[in-house]
Amino acid sequence: STLDGTLFPYTTLFRSEIKALQSLSINVPMVRGRFGGDIKVIRIIEDGREVKPGDTLVVLDPSSIEKDIDTRQSSIEMTQAEYRKALAKHQASMDELESNLKNTEINQQLKQLELDGAQYEAEVRKKEIQLDLGKVKLDLEKAKTEIQNQKNLNQQEQQRLLNDIKNNERWLKESQEDLKNMTIRAAVPGIALINKNPISDIKFAPGSQVWPGFSLINLPDLSRLLVEMEISEADISKISLGQSVMIRLDAYSDTVFTGKIHTIAGLARLKNGSSRIKVFPVDVLVDGRHRNLMPGMTVSCEIMVATIPDTLFLPIEAIFKENDQSF
Repeated sequence: STLDGTLFPYTTLFRSEIKALQSLSINVPMVRGRFGGDIKVIRIIEDGREVKPGDTLVVLDPSSIEKDIDTRQSSIEMTQAEYRKALAKHQASMDELESNLKNTEINQQLKQLELDGAQYEAEVRKKEIQLDLGKVKLDLEKAKTEIQNQKNLNQQEQQRLLNDIKNNERWLKESQEDLKNMTIRAAVPGIALINKNPISDIKFAPGSQVWPGFSLINLPDLSRLLVEMEISEADISKISLGQSVMIRLDAYSDTVFTGKIHTIAGLARLKNGSSRIKVFPVDVLVDGRHRNLMPGMTVSCEIMVATIPDTLFLPIEAIFKENDQSF
């Protein structure tokens, strides 16, 4: 039989895994560093489940943050009450100091009048009045200094209390934002692949203890899947961008998918730590989207390096020879 566009594959089969070209990592949110190690997973989506934007992926234990919110709110209320009390106390002390200042000013005026009217008094008496007047002036300066010092002290204490309120309000706002982040929802569509805890090497599950920054789930974009292959340096010259690739799943060996060479690494690397064989990483972009193709599946690939159109193509076992003729 004749098959138009018969494909002659590069004979080596490459085994690899399906991966997503793009994948979104779902991490434990940062919580201002106050609850590291206090966060636990309450609920997590089923591994391998396809999700839509808005679907709940993970629910984290909010108890530590809720406790912090209660503490911040109580602290704000207590500091506000302390601030109001301080204002009343400061006002009373200033009223008293200003009253003393006015009395001293009146006393100074009286002493000045007494001195002005003592022109016919004996010199000794004049000296006494002058001394009293000097003392009153000193008392007046002292009263003014006390008022200014008390104003400064009052302002410092009031500012300290206001700063405490402001800081607690800022921390309260941050904790309220952290509380919202304890429920993590999908921002993009994809398939939820649960990661392993780097400490226990076990996949995250309800009850797992986590820290900020831990990657809980990967959400690969299923619309663009690729296969990563390693081509030996002896064969890399046969490979070029855009070449067609046949992809077979180990789980569905009778089903063939197609793809094209997407990227070819410019530098070779060792195949593994104990080998001297050098290989070039090559990525194959899968054509279209298929329900049976999921990240992590094992596949075998054949790269099509040449095509011969309009060619008679038969299994060699079907060819017989007799009298120098093939049939």
